[in-house]
Amino acid sequence: MTKCQVPAVLIHQIEEELDKEEDEMMVFLCRDLAPDLATAGLKELLVALNERDKLSLLGLSELLYRVKRYDLLRRILKTEKTTVEANLTRNPRLVPDYRVLMVEINENLEKEEVSSLVFLLRDFAPRMKMAKDKSFLRLVIELEKLNLVAPNQLDLIENCFRNIHRIDLIKKIEKYKQEGKILLHCLVLIVRVRCSLTKDKATSQSICMLQRIGLFKQVLYHSVFLFVFLFNFQLSYPPFVLSLCM
Repeated sequence: MTKCQVPAVLIHQIEEELDKEEDEMMVFLCRDLAPDLATAGLKELLVALNERDKLSLLGLSELLYRVKRYDLLRRILKTEKTTVEANLTRNPRLVPDYRVLMVEINENLEKEEVSSLVFLLRDFAPRMKMAKDKSFLRLVIELEKLNLVAPNQLDLIENCFRNIHRIDLIKKIEKYKQEGKILLHCLVLIVRVRCSLTKDKATSQSICMLQRIGLFKQVLYHSVFLFVFLFNFQLSYPPFVLSLCM
C-alpha cells in the first residue's frame, strides 16, 4: 500500500470549512478524475483520489484556488495565491479547462438566469427535472448525461446565453474554444514532427482520428501515455519547441 500524498487531517479541515456551494463546485471540478464516484460527497471523493494517487498538495491547492478560498490556502496549506498561480503555469493541472470554465460561468449567473436556462432547455431535454433551486453546475451535469454538453460541445449553452443576453459569458466560451484550437494545432504539429522522424504511423493515425472527433486536447490532459510521451519528447527536442506545448 502506498502512502497517501495528502494527510487526512488536511482533507478533513478543508471539508469542514467549505459551504454547500463551494462543496458542490469542488466536486464538479473533480468529476472527471473519478467517474465511478459521481454521486460521492466531497470528503469521500478527495479521500478516494488520495488513495488512488491522483491528489497531491499541489492539486488540493489548485482546487481551493478555483473556488477562491485563498484564506484556506494560507491557513491550512500554508501557501499563497501567487504561489499557486505560479505552480499552475509550471505543472500539469489537476482540473481540465472545461470544468474551470463551467465553474467561472456558475459564479457569474443569478438564480433567475439559471431558471431561465432551465426553461429554455425544455425543448432539448423535456425529462429534465425543473427544480427551482437547481444550480448551473447541476444543470451542466444533467446535460452531460444526455450528451448535449461536453468539452468540445458547447453550442447549446452558447445559444441559451444569447437568449438571456449574456454576451459576456459567450465571450468566455469563445475564448476557451480559441485557446483549445491553438493548443491543438501546436500539439499536432509537435506530434507530426516526432512521427516524421520516428516513422511512427500508428501514432500518426491515432492523432488524426482524435483531431477529427475533437478529443485530442481532452485525451492529452487525461492520458498517462501522452504525459510520458511529452517527457520523452523533452529529451530530444530544443526548449523553444517544447515551449509550444506548455
